[in-house]
Amino acid sequence: MRTVAPEPAIARAFEEGDLPRTGPLLAAVSGGPDSMALLAALAAVAPRFGASVAAGHVDHGWRAERSRRDAAFVEAWCRRRSVPFFQERLPVPPRGRSREDAARELRYRALAAMRERAGASAVVTGHTRDDAAETVLLALLRGRPLSGIAGIRRRREDGVVRPLLEVSRGAILAYLRERRIPYRRDATNDDPAFDRNWVRRRVVPLLERRFGSAVTANLAASAEALSRDREWIDDLFARDVLPRLAGGGGEISVDSALLSALPSAALRRALLAMAERAGGRPLSRPELLALEKLARAGEPFRFQAGRRVDFRNRRGVVSARRTL
Repeated sequence: MRTVAPEPAIARAFEEGDLPRTGPLLAAVSGGPDSMALLAALAAVAPRFGASVAAGHVDHGWRAERSRRDAAFVEAWCRRRSVPFFQERLPVPPRGRSREDAARELRYRALAAMRERAGASAVVTGHTRDDAAETVLLALLRGRPLSGIAGIRRRREDGVVRPLLEVSRGAILAYLRERRIPYRRDATNDDPAFDRNWVRRRVVPLLERRFGSAVTANLAASAEALSRDREWIDDLFARDVLPRLAGGGGEISVDSALLSALPSAALRRALLAMAERAGGRPLSRPELLALEKLARAGEPFRFQAGRRVDFRNRRGVVSARRTL
């Protein structure tokens, strides 16, 4: 996978339609190197395509005074360049392995709220080629399905766009040096207690020593190829299976014979979609495998998924109903 600099990557995203040219674009800016390169490149390129830029900063409050200084740093940079600045302060997520996931979910909610306040047409994040590679490794280590292994999507359905996925972290730092763009260092990014940091600091260098410096590019290329496959499969599923799932208001149903005849990949996606549409939490892997076996048999059953969704097969119909 070829590496480009931030500004050409941004221009390409405009040219290919990933970045809309109507309304402002809200850049997610933490103050770190990736997000500052994103903001600077967007500010330089967007006017050529008739677009404008605003900055959105999320303060998780993890580092007390340092977090406030990060916010002040981004706001001052934006003020000097007349870039509209928006900020959201969030409660500190509880410690633990799920802290990263909890913070990520809260961050995207906050960005969506700021996008609405700014009247922005999209949220733009500074995820790089290195982020894509790390995501693939984490997904494999955690036993995630294709949706996880395919990694970071260039464009999400909720209006989040990542135009720098072809740009390496090295190219980001070179861009900042050449243009003398300041940025902030977040010490938590070096803390190996967080899984992503451990992969970045320990695992990737080890792989590079064994397989060469192209490891990150190769992993990112695999993620991009898998992402294309995922998009194709998602389109087929949306066309051929999703319309067969009937109902609403907390209960979804489908013909038992149709469900049991689906290929395994489609059957699992259908069960996951039923749980989601019924309003429950995502199915765990053991729950999904157990449900797949029951649905494949085609016999009457009842299965309680966690405490939120009740699956049943009665009179030839499989249903998923949200429970209180």
